[in-house]
Amino acid sequence: MIDINSDKELKAFMKENETCIISFHGRYCNPCKTQKEELEKLEGVPIARIEGDSNPTICEEYMVRSIPATFIVRDNEIQESIVGLCRLKVLKEKLNNF
Repeated sequence: MIDINSDKELKAFMKENETCIISFHGRYCNPCKTQKEELEKLEGVPIARIEGDSNPTICEEYMVRSIPATFIVRDNEIQESIVGLCRLKVLKEKLNNF
């Protein structure tokens, strides 16, 4: 899991990884903290975390209106977007579709 702080870093991360997860979060958001714990349990999937308040331009580009927001990306395209807390079981089911 890596922290992303610019659009350039995010694009490079997505280009390097055929399938990955992008997670938008907030420092003071309790569901975001739980989401991080769930994401840490995933194995074999690269994960990028983006702090929303520090990266408003990226949030705007990806139309993030609520956090936590999680995107499953394959071949540089968003395949699935999840708004709100998503448990490990559901994340695994969604990833298995790709």
